Amino acid sequence: EDLSTKVRRGGENQKRLQQKLRDLEQQMTEQQRKLHGSGSAASAGGGRFSSRASATTGSTAPPPAQSQPQAGPSPPPADPTAEQLHFWAERDRQWRDVADLSKEMHRAHAELLLESTALANKLKALSYIFETRPTLIRSLHELHKVISTVARTAERQRKQA
Repeated sequence: EDLSTKVRRGGENQKRLQQKLRDLEQQMTEQQRKLHGSGSAASAGGGRFSSRASATTGSTAPPPAQSQPQAGPSPPPADPTAEQLHFWAERDRQWRDVADLSKEMHRAHAELLLESTALANKLKALSYIFETRPTLIRSLHELHKVISTVARTAERQRKQA
């Protein structure tokens, strides 16, 4: 496999990894929006669990209102209703999803950095080859002249002998 093919493949891998990183960042943003959005919507009584809660418990009381978005999962209230337990379980699951996406995004970012470094090294090698090419061609031409001269001299000596 020649260097230009490796460079091309490295560029393709880098584009693929950058797209994966963008996709993961988008998923992370959506998960965070869902996490904070579902928490505030459920707290206001309009969340996806409010109708289910009224059907199961007969109560339309929302989970405890949050004055600010939580920085992480928090424990359920001391004497929770079924709706509140479900709300907190869903919220914890969403936090785990965000954490998993964050880890995957970090892994993809590290892979992208490694691939970028490898590509940069390949480009440096290719650049060096192109920079030294004229000198290499001149050296090969000089070597060819020397070999030709030696061959002619050897041929002459063979004929004289």
